[in-house]
Amino acid sequence: MSWIQTLNVKIQAALIASIVTLLGIFLKDFVFQKLKEKRDQSKSTQDVYKKYAEPLAAAAESMFWRLNEIFNVKGRAHFLIRSDVITGFEDYKYKSTLYRLASLIGWIYAIKKEQSYMKPVGTVSQASISESMRVFESALADGPHVETERLTRLVELWSLGCSPENSIDLSIALEKKHKSFLKSKSVTLATELGEQDLFDLCKECADYLCGQLDCNKLQDELIKETMQQSARRLSIREAWIYRDWQAGIGELMVRKSESDARDFDVIGFKEFESMLESNDPEISKWISRIENTFKDLDIDKLDGQDVRGEQIRSTFKAVAKLIVEINNSGLEVSPFGNKTIAAAEANNA
Repeated sequence: MSWIQTLNVKIQAALIASIVTLLGIFLKDFVFQKLKEKRDQSKSTQDVYKKYAEPLAAAAESMFWRLNEIFNVKGRAHFLIRSDVITGFEDYKYKSTLYRLASLIGWIYAIKKEQSYMKPVGTVSQASISESMRVFESALADGPHVETERLTRLVELWSLGCSPENSIDLSIALEKKHKSFLKSKSVTLATELGEQDLFDLCKECADYLCGQLDCNKLQDELIKETMQQSARRLSIREAWIYRDWQAGIGELMVRKSESDARDFDVIGFKEFESMLESNDPEISKWISRIENTFKDLDIDKLDGQDVRGEQIRSTFKAVAKLIVEINNSGLEVSPFGNKTIAAAEANNA
């Protein structure tokens, strides 16, 4: 009996040893390996931020101070109005404003491009920077409320009823009709139409809305009396840079880096200015999407007719947020000056 007990002890020990060995192999080849991969992935993501943090910070700071000048220094945004008589300095300020926005879009595109081959693993601070970049993109891109604003203004002017459940669908349909008519007349805004064309546009919009809302059609006399007001209500100026457009602008702005510091660099002002003056329709198409955001924007006379002011102010706050998050990230970047940090924190509130 004693040899059986001894055998059982030996079997138990062998079994325990086998389990320990298998557990060690499992921990080494699977659990520890996964942890190592996660650490390596996090390090790779962090390395991307480190490589791009300094130029991203510089671009954000440059854009921030230009937008601060536009909004907070009265009369200093006059260079955005492209009159027939502009000074060389005003021309430079206008072009450099376009470059600063395009440059910041470019650096964000470069970071996302390099990170696209990696799993989304990172620290809390990296997540905050990513979220700040998303907020910046959203500020430039998101403006569906303009469609419903046009509808609301016309409904009020013509005293029509519009239930909330119909407003979104109606606003989209009205937008299509309105924009299609303008395109057929080769103009951008209703206020640019001649008297007969404007009457035709207003009548088409009024007849459509009355039909959808089951109202009696408006008399031609009323349409004529209100058509100038209708033109102003339809002519809400907007210039959203949609996310896919931002990606296209980013692609236009970046080049493969010639240094080992990072994979991509953003073009300089000299090359960008050449793009501004280019007759290439493909380049002009992308440049116009940047230019439309600022061109002829009168900051000192903002009203409900030009929502670009709201768009750019949201962008200003988003850039301020990005600066604050970069400053709080602990990444190895050239520090912002105290003045920049204080101003960004004030505008990030």
